[in-house]
Amino acid sequence: MKKKFKDLNNNIHEIKEGFEYLLPNGCTEITDAEAVDLLKPTLQETKELKTLGLYNLCSLHILGGFTSNALGVLHSYPSTERDQANLNGVVTESIINTSDNTWQVPFWCADANDIWDRRIHTHAQIEQVGQAAAIHVRDAQDKLKGLVDQVNDVATDTEAKVDAIVW
Repeated sequence: MKKKFKDLNNNIHEIKEGFEYLLPNGCTEITDAEAVDLLKPTLQETKELKTLGLYNLCSLHILGGFTSNALGVLHSYPSTERDQANLNGVVTESIINTSDNTWQVPFWCADANDIWDRRIHTHAQIEQVGQAAAIHVRDAQDKLKGLVDQVNDVATDTEAKVDAIVW
């Protein structure tokens, strides 16, 4: 039969009966319930894990795409890091070529039927898409800040209150 022990640093050791001599000095035997309690994260650890999870969800939200009606009706646009870089490039190109009234650029987007294609965008249209992308990112970051502030609020003083904070 195995027994559980905790050392002076509250690390848990499980060892077969009769082999207790292998344990570090100062170990005391504990129950299964005490072992479970020792393994529970502290409130601070729970808050840190929640914050990390919120940052990950924010990133996933940002990278998950956004919508814009720059083409006259709502279209979905991709927003992976590469997509954001590509959009920044064509918006910059549009600004540089402002005086060229014939300038157009094909850019990936999906229509209401989820049909993806490189649709032609004018200066104003691609710049409107760029603004929608920036708002999408900014809104996600604002939401993240508000949620992280809730996690770190002194009133969030139990694990249940931390768990209640969701993206």
